[in-house]
Amino acid sequence: MPDDYNAALANYRLDRASSELASSRDNLSAGRYAESLSNSYYAIFHSVRAVLALEGKDFKKHSGVISYFQVQYIKTGLFSKEISNFIQGAFRLRTKADYEDFYVAARIDAEQQLRNAEAIHAQVTEYIARQKRKRTGREESE
Repeated sequence: MPDDYNAALANYRLDRASSELASSRDNLSAGRYAESLSNSYYAIFHSVRAVLALEGKDFKKHSGVISYFQVQYIKTGLFSKEISNFIQGAFRLRTKADYEDFYVAARIDAEQQLRNAEAIHAQVTEYIARQKRKRTGREESE
């Protein structure tokens, strides 16, 4: 796919991640911790998919997206290993919040997951901006 399409798709996915972050904040403020956990996870997921969009990659399953990101971006040092822990924890909590009957989400977990999602989103946003600068040749002049 053309680079312009991939860049537009990456930006679209970052926007989706931003919307999930806003929903997570709203749900956290309203005491809907399970929903906040889920929103934070999806903010992370869409952020990661934004990175993959730059190279035209996508997967049908969440596990495929996460696994590819970890191998291609975390193990290679493009993103910190700490992010891997954030992603795994977010996936685990989102699964509990969405699928376990009688699961009671804790405020502290929702707050931490939101902070982690915000950190990942910020790192992905910066990474995508760097890639755009490289593509347009502006990084050398900065």
